[in-house]
Amino acid sequence: MSNFSHPVPDETVAVRNGAASSRTLAAAERPATTYVDEAAPYYEDEDQQWTVQKLVALCIRRRGLMLGVFITILALFVVVALITPRVYRSSATLLVNSQTPNSAMGQMAAFGGMLDAQGRSLATEVEILQSKPVRDAAFGLLPPSLRDARLVGLEARVRGTTDLVDISTSSTDPQFAQKFTNALCAAYVQQSKGESSRQYEDTTKYVREQLASMKTQMDRASNNLRRFKEQTGIADLATESETRVTGFQTLQEALKTAQADLLAGQAQLRGILSAAAALPRVEKAPSVFTKRLVVQQLEEKLTTLRTELTAAKQEYTDTSPEVRAIEGQIRQTRAQLAREPKEEVTTSTSALNETRQTLEQQAAQLRAQNEGNASRVATLKNQVAQALREKGTLPQREYRLNELQLDLATYQQAYKTLNEKLVNLRISEAAPVAKAHVQVPADTAYQVRPNLRNSILAGIFMGLLAALALAVMVDRMDNRIHSEDDIRAATHQLPILAFIPKVSHFEAESIVALATHPEGNQHTPLLESYRMLRTSLMFTVVNSPLRCIMLTSSQPHEGKSSVAANLAAVLAMNGKSVLLIDADLRRPSTHRLFGLSGEQGFTNVVAGLCTLEEAIQETPISGLKILAVGPTPPNPPEMLDSRQSRALLERAREIADFVIIDAPPALMMADAQIIATQVDGVLLVVSWEEALKDAVARTNELIARTGAKMLGVVVNKWDDRQASYQNYYQKHYKAFDGETANSKK
Repeated sequence: MSNFSHPVPDETVAVRNGAASSRTLAAAERPATTYVDEAAPYYEDEDQQWTVQKLVALCIRRRGLMLGVFITILALFVVVALITPRVYRSSATLLVNSQTPNSAMGQMAAFGGMLDAQGRSLATEVEILQSKPVRDAAFGLLPPSLRDARLVGLEARVRGTTDLVDISTSSTDPQFAQKFTNALCAAYVQQSKGESSRQYEDTTKYVREQLASMKTQMDRASNNLRRFKEQTGIADLATESETRVTGFQTLQEALKTAQADLLAGQAQLRGILSAAAALPRVEKAPSVFTKRLVVQQLEEKLTTLRTELTAAKQEYTDTSPEVRAIEGQIRQTRAQLAREPKEEVTTSTSALNETRQTLEQQAAQLRAQNEGNASRVATLKNQVAQALREKGTLPQREYRLNELQLDLATYQQAYKTLNEKLVNLRISEAAPVAKAHVQVPADTAYQVRPNLRNSILAGIFMGLLAALALAVMVDRMDNRIHSEDDIRAATHQLPILAFIPKVSHFEAESIVALATHPEGNQHTPLLESYRMLRTSLMFTVVNSPLRCIMLTSSQPHEGKSSVAANLAAVLAMNGKSVLLIDADLRRPSTHRLFGLSGEQGFTNVVAGLCTLEEAIQETPISGLKILAVGPTPPNPPEMLDSRQSRALLERAREIADFVIIDAPPALMMADAQIIATQVDGVLLVVSWEEALKDAVARTNELIARTGAKMLGVVVNKWDDRQASYQNYYQKHYKAFDGETANSKK
C-alpha cells in the first residue's frame, strides 16, 4: 500500500492551463455551507472581450454555417447580376452660352434686351434640355428602327463653374443610347436656333414699323421747313441768335434722346413679353413670401423721379414749375406705395414658371423704366416750353426756322440709325446663331449595369459580413461549452487539468487497449493527455493525501465512465494499485468497458452478501482492479448514504493506493452529492461542445455546497482540429516511433 509520497517516474510531461496550481481550498478552510434547492445560474464574464483568437475559434466552430450563408449570398448577388437586363450609357458634352450673342446687332444696345432678356442661367438651360419637348424632338431625329427602344435614364449637369453641360443617356440598347444622346444635343441646338430666329423676326418687324413711322415724320419735317423758307425767304439763322438757340437745341436733343429711349424700352418690353408667352405659365413650387410686383414698380419709379428731381434742381430754382411738378409726382408715388402691401404669400402649390416669372419681372422693371422715361420726356417738354418762353425776344421767324431745321436733323439721324439696325437684323435673321454647340459628341455606349465584378465583390463583402454576424448571433444563443473561457466562467475559475481528445472506439483507442498491447504506440495524444491529468492531480494537492477521487459530470453521455477507466489505467501503468468502483447504480457501464461480469459488485458488498475482496475483479492491466455495480437496487441514494457504503470506501482505501469512483451525473440525481461527501476530491468531466454552460455551472455549485474539494475540470471529447499543437504531437511522435523502430531493426 502506498500513497503520493512515492517517487514519481521521470518522464516528459506538460502541464497546461495552470494545472500545477490549485484554486481549491482545503476542507478545513472552506466555509460551512447549507443545501438549497436551486443553484446559481451561469453568467458570462462581463469583462470578456472579443479577440482575434476568439473570433478565429468562432469561425472554425461555425464554418459550416458561415460557408453556407456566404455561398448563398454570393450566389444571390451573381444570379441577380446575371438576370438583370444590361443597361448601356452614352455621354456627350455641350458648350452652352447662356447670354445670346448680339455681335451681329452692332451697337444696338437699346434692342439687345429684346433678344434675350439679360440671358438665362445654366440651370434653366439644363431643365430645358431635359424637358419633354426637346426629348420628343430628339426621338423624331432618330431612325424609325430605334424609336421603339426604351430610354432608361437621362441626366444633364453643369460641369463645375464652366459653361460645359455633360449629357448622359441610358438604355438597354447601346446603339439607341449613343444615337439618342447625339439626337438630343442636335434637337437642343435646333431649338435654340429657332428661338433666336423667332426673336430676330419679331424685333425686325417692330424696327421696320418704327422706321416707316420715322420716315413719315422726317418727310413731314422736311416739307414744313421747305414751306416756311418759301413763305419767309429765310435761308439761314442770324449770328446773334446762335447762343440762345444752342441751349434750346441741347434741350431738344435731350428730349429726342429721351423719346428714343422710351421707344427702345417699349420695343424691349414687347420682345420680353413675346419670349415669356412661349413658355408655360405654371409649374409646381413651394409656398414663399415675395415682394409684390406693384411695389417693385413703384419703388423703381420713385428712384427715377428722385434722379430727375436732382437734375432739375441743378437747372431751375426750387420754386420753378418743373421742380414742383416732379415733387408732386414723388408725393403721389409715395402715397400710392404706402397704400400697397409690401409682400404677398403664395400658398398654392402651383407657381409661375421660374423662367417665365423672371421674364415677367424683367418686363415689370422695363414698365417702370418706361414710366420713368415717360416722366423724363414730360419734364423735358416742360423745360423746352420754358425755353420757348425765354426765346420770345427772338424774332418769331428765326425761331421757327431753327425749330424746323432741328426737327429735320433729329428725324434724319433717327432714321439713319434705325435703317442701319434693320440691315443688321436682316443679316442675323437670315443666319441665326445658336447659343450652344456640341463640344464632344457621343461616339460609343458602355455597359453600366449590371457590373458582374462589382456584384461579386459586393456579394463577397455582404456574404462575409452576414456569415460573421449570423455566426456571432448563433454562437451567442448557443449554450454549449466551446472554449476554455466558457469552462472557467461556468466553474468559477476551476483549473482545467487536462484536455482528452475525442475517441471513436474505446475498445481500440483507449488506455486500456494500449496497456494490454505493449507493442502499440505509447506516445499517442490520448495517452499523453491522461499522463498530463495524472501529473496535474499530483501537483493539485501536495500537503494532504489524495486517495479517493470521484468523477462526475453534469449530464449523461459526457464520457465520465471512459475518463474514469482511462485515468485508473494510467495510474496503474505508473506502478500504483488502483481500484475502479462503478458507483452509477442506475446505469452501470464500467464492467462493459473492460469486458467483465456485472452480476456481483458494489450492491452485493453493501447488502452483506459478499466481502469486498470477493466482489473485486481483476483486469488485464497490472495493478488495476474493478468493482462493478452488481444487481441494480431499488433505492440507490439510501444505499450510497448507508453505513455499509462508507465502510466499503474505507476498506477500499486500505487495499489500494488510489480509489477511482465513477459517479452518476450530479445534475440529474443526488447520488453524486452523497458520494462527494465521502471522497478526498472531485473531478468534473465536461464534454467539449456538448455540455451546457448552465448545467456545468449548476453542477459545480451543487458539488461545492457539499463541502467536497473540487480538484478541477477534465475536458473530454476535445476537438483537436482547433489545436495546432495536437498535430505537432502526432507528427513528432510518429517520427519518434519511426526512428525507434528503425533502431530496433
